[in-house]
Amino acid sequence: MIQVGRIRVAQLIIGIFLAQLSAQAGAHLFGDPTKDIKAFEEAMSSAIGRNDAGALEHYLSSDWTIVSGSGLIITRSTFLQVMAGGDLVHQSMAPQGQTIRIHGNFAVVTARIQSGGTYKGIGFHNDEINTDVLAKEHGHWVCVLRQLTTVAPTN
Repeated sequence: MIQVGRIRVAQLIIGIFLAQLSAQAGAHLFGDPTKDIKAFEEAMSSAIGRNDAGALEHYLSSDWTIVSGSGLIITRSTFLQVMAGGDLVHQSMAPQGQTIRIHGNFAVVTARIQSGGTYKGIGFHNDEINTDVLAKEHGHWVCVLRQLTTVAPTN
């Protein structure tokens, strides 16, 4: 009886050790999703800030849409064409206060973004709350939706 008890205790200790080792190896092999998403968002914002439609298309799902602060729904192809054609030119893009919530293979990223530039030669400056919905496809994050909400002016 004592021998069987010792074997079970040893198995339990070995099991706990292997579970901890596996968890550490998994975090090392698969990365920290929050860190990966922050890097993804920085790279995507950088592509927009550089007006690099070619780079930006790699971050967007094939059915991506953006909903503007005024409620206009713009498709991926339209947005990329406007950017590549020079109608939309960003001169600044400053995200701040990013919040990331991960739900399995989906993530919701919210940040306040102040941006400026020109659209068809007319200057703009936007102060918006940006919400990106990301999905993990084939091991990589892609943005499936961007929702912009204009920040109300303070009086």
